[in-house]
Amino acid sequence: NVLVAEDPKNTRAAEHYFRILVTTGLPREVQPAIEKLVSSQPKNELLIGALAEYQALQGDIASAEKTIGKLQSIDSSGPMVDYTKAVVAFARRDFK
Repeated sequence: NVLVAEDPKNTRAAEHYFRILVTTGLPREVQPAIEKLVSSQPKNELLIGALAEYQALQGDIASAEKTIGKLQSIDSSGPMVDYTKAVVAFARRDFK
């Protein structure tokens, strides 16, 4: 993505790029792209949460939970933590 390549710190461009990859059905490109973005911004809650969401929706619950752990180490009470926990619960079909 040109916007992300020009400014890897542009969180909005990165998130939009990630969402476009997911919605256009390019899942093989999503994980490497989001991991690259997270590595360029290792404390970016939005990107880490997006990675956890993607992992959960792909059925990789163990990786999603590990990623949520990283997210919690940055901000244990932020809205992204709650959201990603809910996504993992949904992926597990845990509707309690």
